[in-house]
Amino acid sequence: MNVGKAKSLARQWVIDEASRLPGFAGAYTAGSVNWCSDELPQPASSDVDVKVVLDVDPLPPNPGKFSYGEALLDVSLVPLEALRSVDDVLGHYHMAAALSRPSIVVDPTGYLAQLQQAVSRDYAQRHWVAHRLEHARLSVLNWIGGIQKTELYHDQVTCWLFSAAGMAHVVLVAALRNPTIRRRYQAAQRVLAEHGLSDYHESLLELMGCAHMDCGEVEGHLAAVTDVFDYASRIIKTPYRFAADISAIGRPVAIDGSREMIEQGFHREAMYWLVTTFSRCQAILVNDAPMEMREHFGRGYARLLEGVGIRGVEDLVRGGERIRDSLPRLMEVSGAIAAVNAEG
Repeated sequence: MNVGKAKSLARQWVIDEASRLPGFAGAYTAGSVNWCSDELPQPASSDVDVKVVLDVDPLPPNPGKFSYGEALLDVSLVPLEALRSVDDVLGHYHMAAALSRPSIVVDPTGYLAQLQQAVSRDYAQRHWVAHRLEHARLSVLNWIGGIQKTELYHDQVTCWLFSAAGMAHVVLVAALRNPTIRRRYQAAQRVLAEHGLSDYHESLLELMGCAHMDCGEVEGHLAAVTDVFDYASRIIKTPYRFAADISAIGRPVAIDGSREMIEQGFHREAMYWLVTTFSRCQAILVNDAPMEMREHFGRGYARLLEGVGIRGVEDLVRGGERIRDSLPRLMEVSGAIAAVNAEG
């Protein structure tokens, strides 16, 4: 199946299912499908990110990840109110990236097409690139702040991890690239190489604690993540936001996608999603696993975190401070990249 067929299936799902939702106002795609030719193969390890726009408050729960025909869709709901202002969209690095490309799936009123045209026109303007860089920088700081505001250890790990990985998004925003999720470090490495800044990629990996890791070490962590993933996907009972990601449906992305990155030589970059996935599995174990299994898999989680230099909350806090201290250099590097890519 190629990208065009995957997008066609996503459109069919929107017509058949999403259009029946109360307040349905349209839908658009986000993520990698917007940045790829329709003729390219759609990887089994990649989903189609669909944003369904609803004019209701509050929003119902996100549908999440599921199969539709041959396609793997990841559907989330967006309030129409968040799209009312072109300026707000242009300053939001995720929404702006999605709507800067031809991405409209269904548009019953024509509003989304008008919005997409306006965002596409001004997306590269220096003023808006600077706004989005600041949005991405503040996102990093917000994740750092969350380390000491949450109680569960796996959530604290996630806050530290997303603050570190958010720095790769800052680089991608500066280059007007898709702020991809799982492959963000790989994408940032390409951008940095294109701008003669390859050494800075090592700095990003060092902040996540994986710059020193070899392929065999990462493969060992993948095996541990695979074991806990398969167990957690079998025993989950408590409703969980990322339940579909830790399921048979999500396995090609989380497990096979990580293995694919390792095989391609991006083993260090794959560590981001391995830590993310194990942390999500930990959330399931806390709610639904017996104590002996929590302890069993907890040892693997501890080894994974020790591999990236984390042995407790104190290391997470110190890691967050190192990330905070590195932000001026990040903005300097990203500013240089933006100077080449921005217009006006």
